[in-house]
Amino acid sequence: MSLLSRSRLGTISSRDRRIALALGLAALAALGLGAGWVYREQIGWYVQLARAYYEARRFYATYEHLEKNVTFHPTMQPRLDIYSPPSGTGYPVLFFVHGGSWKDFRKELFASVAMKLLPEGMVVVIPDYTLYPDAGYEQMAGEMAAALSWTLENIETYGGDPARVVVAGHSAGAHLAGLAVMDPRFLAAYGHRSAEIRGLVGMSGVYDVQAEYD
Repeated sequence: MSLLSRSRLGTISSRDRRIALALGLAALAALGLGAGWVYREQIGWYVQLARAYYEARRFYATYEHLEKNVTFHPTMQPRLDIYSPPSGTGYPVLFFVHGGSWKDFRKELFASVAMKLLPEGMVVVIPDYTLYPDAGYEQMAGEMAAALSWTLENIETYGGDPARVVVAGHSAGAHLAGLAVMDPRFLAAYGHRSAEIRGLVGMSGVYDVQAEYD
């Protein structure tokens, strides 16, 4: 075989590789588009979640009527945040306990709760609690009872009405909120009782652990 023939074969081979690469990339793009179409709802949900996350972070950093990292008990490390309307007093109060499988997330991530409810004329309190494995559920529930008791005693200073406090939580937060409000020993430790709470809202919570296992 002559040098010219080998050169032509090398040129053709290189061109074929480029064509194959282009076709491969086109196929991957087509697969990506196909997968995007099939999973468009899930992808859209995650896009919305990311947008809400960044909007909540911006709101947390810039909202002027937010009292951050308030101590609710002198011997407890967790803190709470209080979102108040710009002016006025006597607002109903939402005390929101965040979820996260008892081991994840911080209160700042849930600023979107306040973003939604402040325009409706509510004060929003969002506490943290010690996460697993540094605490078990009884310590977590006790911390939420302490934070709720502090709220009942002090929320008037922030424009809230202590006679109109509703407790809400989601997932693990619903479990802890339920314990803090419905198990009398938790609030009683701080001189309060569930009758002082106007309502309890649980979302996707765990309320009967044995039933969950079964």
